[in-house]
Amino acid sequence: MRALVLILLLVPTGADAAEIWSFGECRSELARERTEFRRQLRNAQPDDPMFVPFPFPRNEHEAVADLIAFHRKAFADLPDNQLAPGNRRFFATLDEGRARFEVARVANWTPSRCGRRSASDFFYLVRVFDTSTGEEISRGAVDNWGLTMALAHVAGEAGGFRALPRLTVARGASVTSPQFVHTVGQELHCEILWPCIAYREGANAFIVRDGETYRLALERPLLSFRQELGNPQARRQLLDRFTGTPETFVTLGGDRVAVAEPVAPH
Repeated sequence: MRALVLILLLVPTGADAAEIWSFGECRSELARERTEFRRQLRNAQPDDPMFVPFPFPRNEHEAVADLIAFHRKAFADLPDNQLAPGNRRFFATLDEGRARFEVARVANWTPSRCGRRSASDFFYLVRVFDTSTGEEISRGAVDNWGLTMALAHVAGEAGGFRALPRLTVARGASVTSPQFVHTVGQELHCEILWPCIAYREGANAFIVRDGETYRLALERPLLSFRQELGNPQARRQLLDRFTGTPETFVTLGGDRVAVAEPVAPH
């Protein structure tokens, strides 16, 4: 088993200070199952697949520790010469004390926000840099329960990660509450390891991806993920409804889906 030889050089991004917000609502009838899941996670022992050193991480440091513990357990019995290059570089960077971390919170606007067991309002986006080169070598997501949702590595010859957008928007003085957001939709995808920016401006809410801005048409009736995306026929009908129009749709968390309208930047 690999020993933990690690120096945490963690650079806060400033994103953690803001409150996470969304428009999704979770069904109360799942509260009992979620309470039981919390109990199981809190009582998990080191040999349990659910075990993390910091269930319900309270800050960036605990989220990083949970991600590293998950990855070490997953490959504990595999010799270094059998690791993929990205994994091998990840462990070497940690063990040689060359790791620097940048951590931000990302609002979870996907249906998993209201999961049957582990409802996750947000997750920690963890970026791992090699201080000897300055290169970002790994990027992972740890939910607010402390469980790793995704983790990707870059081998030296494989190219780098797409840069994150800056958590700023140049629209006007009334812009408030910018945050990273993970959501899914027809054309507008905000990926788990490459999120978009969401912000408010007065009574409106916007999402920015690749320099394109969309307004959430919250004044219009919201769609249902279960009813309108829950089976192939309903999904096809919904896609046909938006085909050939500038509008699209995005999930808001839980069962809620909103129409998104492209707007010109200003």
